[in-house]
Amino acid sequence: MKDFIGKNIIVTGCTSGIGLEMVKVLDSEGVNVFAIARNEDKLTKVLGQLRFPERHSAIIMDLNEVESISGSASLFPEKVHGFVHAAGVESVIPLRNMSYHMMDQIMKVNFYSFLEIVKIIAKQKKVTYDFLTSILAISSIASGSGSKGQTLYSSSKASLEAASVTLSKEFSRKLIRFNTVKPGLVLTEMTTRWMRTAGHSDVSEVSQLQLSGLATVSDVTNVLKFMLSDDSKHIVGTSISLDGGGPKTTLD
Repeated sequence: MKDFIGKNIIVTGCTSGIGLEMVKVLDSEGVNVFAIARNEDKLTKVLGQLRFPERHSAIIMDLNEVESISGSASLFPEKVHGFVHAAGVESVIPLRNMSYHMMDQIMKVNFYSFLEIVKIIAKQKKVTYDFLTSILAISSIASGSGSKGQTLYSSSKASLEAASVTLSKEFSRKLIRFNTVKPGLVLTEMTTRWMRTAGHSDVSEVSQLQLSGLATVSDVTNVLKFMLSDDSKHIVGTSISLDGGGPKTTLD
């Protein structure tokens, strides 16, 4: 798509799952990717395997260190056309086992770091810039229908959705729009870890939990790509569900 050539797009969580696939998609579309991850070796390997590695920039950043994110502003492009917050950590913890430290760690990666990166983008974008900036956060259907033990995870994702509504209003003058994409069960490393925690060992069994089965990472990145493009310019402050039609009430 010519719509993407030469654009600057920031992506977090670039060494696995949705973030990794998103980098590959954007590379093929002529985008200058500013890839954020905390593991330098893994990120260097990811970018080195792309078709056009010379176009992209690696930003080594630990999203747990929220206070230090603002210090990396100089590594960001002045003109940001898109941002995908794909980084995230899962959590299945019953209330009795929660601690403030656990709560803080989940919110740092899933939510607080998102806000800090948005602050940099919004500050650097001048009101005179006449291009749209699309900011996307990966939420989850757990934000509204989480299972037992997902209180922290669900709350952090719901926070992203609430913020996308208010921030869209706050920054409309700067032509920055915010949306979230909320997948259901997607075949990723995170889902595999959740399966172990939840006691599921068979992928085919988990696939039956959704009407349309388990989604692939590409199912998600196809929607993200559309949402980053100007073709979706009138979709603002909303949350798009990719839940495969919702959960089945019983297994077949």
